Amino acid sequence: MLLVVLAGFWGTIAASCAKFVIATSNAFPHRFACWILTGTALNDECHGWALSVSQWFWLFMVVAANVLQWISFMQGVHRCSSTSEAVVVCNCSGFFFTAAIGYALFGEPLSLLWGLGASVIVCGLAVLQKSGKTDEKTKVQ
Repeated sequence: MLLVVLAGFWGTIAASCAKFVIATSNAFPHRFACWILTGTALNDECHGWALSVSQWFWLFMVVAANVLQWISFMQGVHRCSSTSEAVVVCNCSGFFFTAAIGYALFGEPLSLLWGLGASVIVCGLAVLQKSGKTDEKTKVQ
């Protein structure tokens, strides 16, 4: 089950890295890369090649995180009792990791409405999971 939760985590990391790929040149990841690569102070002006290196780095991180996501998910599916169980856990964990990382890195607000929506999604996935187990039991009998 831990592998499926990790799959949700890696999916969230991939999405966060994708935000950095398309971020403006004055975004912190690109300014930091400019400072590391050129030695100039963190400012709004950055050399074009340093910005390109930064964007390519984050693109590589998107691909790497997606690869890790699929490896974790496929290994997790083999260890779970059903595919639907793996999908439910992966979706729930990805949803909550996205909220946590969005709040921590990007300052995205988490309102009461978000909490209510998250609860409805988790309940819906739990119902889906329970109905999947019921269907499997009736097939065996």
